[in-house]
Amino acid sequence: MLSKFDTARFGKPLLFIVCLLPLVWLTYKALFLGLGANPIEKISRYTGDWTLRLLLITLAVTPLRILAGVSLVKYRRMLGLFTFFYVCLHFLNWLVIDNFFDVDSMIKDVMKHPYVTVGFAAFVLLVPLAVTSTNAMIKRLGKNWKRLHQAVYVIAVLGVLHYLWLVKADNREPLIYIAMLVALLAVRVWDQVRRKVALRSTRAVAT
Repeated sequence: MLSKFDTARFGKPLLFIVCLLPLVWLTYKALFLGLGANPIEKISRYTGDWTLRLLLITLAVTPLRILAGVSLVKYRRMLGLFTFFYVCLHFLNWLVIDNFFDVDSMIKDVMKHPYVTVGFAAFVLLVPLAVTSTNAMIKRLGKNWKRLHQAVYVIAVLGVLHYLWLVKADNREPLIYIAMLVALLAVRVWDQVRRKVALRSTRAVAT
């Protein structure tokens, strides 16, 4: 079993490698196995899936601490940045490969298709979160940093809606993501209610 020293030393580098594995696999498939009849859609779905997965994993850090007492807070920033990394790949696929920098086409896409609208909104909201993820920005923003990063919940809702509205037939997978998000948010709400009840009880005893 790794000691605390070993975990602190190797945990983040190992997580970094693990988070890169989806991109390595996609690159390998593109170069040697092929991406099927519609590679643009394949890349879009793949990078979008990993964006949502990493976002939900990031949101699971606090519920995991609440329910199991396991603290992975030191890994949350890296998970969040990799979420942004994969959403950038997802966006660039749409911008460069799918639309060839055709701004007019992209604007029409955003205006016409609700799933593109909410997906684009989620991407835009993620940008300031990624930009302000450094220690310097955390210190500079103070309490406002936490308020700003509360937007991650809105982003998560927009992300699962983007996936749900994108799917035209079998929507079982996006519904699984929705169920996971609801469960993660429910744990947070339950913890907040529990804390308030405990605080009121403590004050009542004190008086």
